[in-house]
Amino acid sequence: MNRKYFLIFAVLTSFIFSCTPPRLTGKYTQNPESKPSFAGREFAINEDGTFSINEYSDTYAHSFNEDGDIECLDKKGKGYGIYEVNGDSITLNFENKNFVTLEVSILENNQVYRIYARLIDEHDNPLPAESIAVMDKEDEIVEAKIFNLSGVAHFSIHRMKEPSSIQVDVFGGGQIKVDISENLGTSTHKIKRCIGYFHQGDSLTLWYKASRKHLEYNKDGVIRKLRRVN
Repeated sequence: MNRKYFLIFAVLTSFIFSCTPPRLTGKYTQNPESKPSFAGREFAINEDGTFSINEYSDTYAHSFNEDGDIECLDKKGKGYGIYEVNGDSITLNFENKNFVTLEVSILENNQVYRIYARLIDEHDNPLPAESIAVMDKEDEIVEAKIFNLSGVAHFSIHRMKEPSSIQVDVFGGGQIKVDISENLGTSTHKIKRCIGYFHQGDSLTLWYKASRKHLEYNKDGVIRKLRRVN
């Protein structure tokens, strides 16, 4: 008798579970399990109404217009913000930046320029390993460094070396050039990177189909299928 009730309970549980629609929230990836990947997709849809999407590649494309401004040629696929679900579609409202920020402090003290520079990414996180150089009036390098793990670089340059500008090269973007004489004190400078970031205020609607193991959505006219990881 107990076995009979157990079987009935198991059948009812299985029926109820099969009738329950799969949840949309979760973390999804297209990357192979336990393997490094230089190109792929990750999508997190959180229960608090926020999301993050990260489509990344090992190649990025950009060009420069007649004014010297950078123009991104790669497709957008990175960012975070809040989402809205309407039937079979999800609308992503992006709140992230699409530029890198350079914070500079320049102090002149006892014939020495003391320069503090901090580089932060689109998520306001430190951006290490990018190069920074102090240049003279002939555009020759006076001293060059790499931003540390905190995204910070320090210089102490004597006036006799005639430092004229600070130059920062950013991967996927152009060059930030800061004139020292015009930016004594603190200043902030921005540059856009062409690595696929949406802009704050952008909105994207995706038609999707969720299952207990996968998420499929249509982006740029292509069906993307990601594996659920939680």
